[in-house]
Amino acid sequence: MGSEYRNTVFKNRKALSQRYIPKYLPYREKELKMLVNMLYSFIDSGFVRNTLILGRTGVGKTATVMKAIEDVKADINPDESMIIYAIADDSIKETLRNISLKLNMTLPKKGLSVFDAKNRVFNAIGNKNALIILDEIDKLFNSRYCETIMYDLTRRENLSLIGITNVMTIMDDIMVSSVLSDRVYSSWNPSKIVFKPYSVNQISDIIKQRSQEVFYDGVISDECIDYLATKAYGIAGADVRYSLDVLGISGDLADTLGLTEISNDLIDKAIDELEVKYQVDSIESLSYTEQCLLYVIAKLSPIQIHKAYEYANKLLYKYFKTSLSSRRWADRRFSLELAGYIKVVKHSGGRGRGLKHNLVLNESINPDFIVKTIEKLWKL
Repeated sequence: MGSEYRNTVFKNRKALSQRYIPKYLPYREKELKMLVNMLYSFIDSGFVRNTLILGRTGVGKTATVMKAIEDVKADINPDESMIIYAIADDSIKETLRNISLKLNMTLPKKGLSVFDAKNRVFNAIGNKNALIILDEIDKLFNSRYCETIMYDLTRRENLSLIGITNVMTIMDDIMVSSVLSDRVYSSWNPSKIVFKPYSVNQISDIIKQRSQEVFYDGVISDECIDYLATKAYGIAGADVRYSLDVLGISGDLADTLGLTEISNDLIDKAIDELEVKYQVDSIESLSYTEQCLLYVIAKLSPIQIHKAYEYANKLLYKYFKTSLSSRRWADRRFSLELAGYIKVVKHSGGRGRGLKHNLVLNESINPDFIVKTIEKLWKL
């Protein structure tokens, strides 16, 4: 059908979804083969060595795992074994709930202890051989019950565990923090599959391949895709998900403006729009206590550390009827520093008064944007 009869540039927008499993994964053939072989080993023997899949954000870890599961699922005997893919959470009960959903059961959000939730999940698995694949497994180690769940996941004879993470130093972090005992750490002891970052040329090839599924012919040129890949790589590095998000927003803008082709200018507008969305999502992902402290610093920067905690407590009590100790606020401050929102600046307090420490926003952070975003989230 000619373009004059279409009111959209999209042939299949679902091909941009994070849940979409492409028929072909460029530059991940080796990793896919390893995972398929591993899954078939599990299907044949009921066991596979505990494994940790490592790689930066957007390098195809989850897509490759989902593709491997898709490739072998027809050969799984459901009476003997199961492959369970779930996303981990820093709440053990929420992690168990995510696993339970794949077992066609639902754990209540309240009124159930971690021990009871764990037993219900493992009872549902029964004597079947189960390969549990936990995406974002690093979140699991933020919970005080991680030792309990990891003990069961690594010591039960009918269970095998594959973890996926973008935290490249996770094993060192676990050892240094001692969140797992030596016994459980040794019992887990995963082999590792490392997904190397994509190059800018590889990202361009991936986008070209995916755009053929997403758009009608002639909507976006190879030169325009090269431009997109170069711009996206400069902002987000090897994160192909970022490039795909830019591609989707570019198509949406083309539809909104009644255009039949995507240009470099449209890609620039899409990147600007996406950056705003990413910033909002980042702030929204913070805990409400972190949002409180960030809000105070955005409004009053520069502000002395103890004053920031004092004002944040007033704000916290006003809207959430609770308060935190200085030690707890220090934890929130460290989190915001690690996330790149704030920093501590030392300055002289005057003759004989030593140094004072102020909290300020990083230079790249717009205070008005922070304030307006949090006020909108809190519906102030």
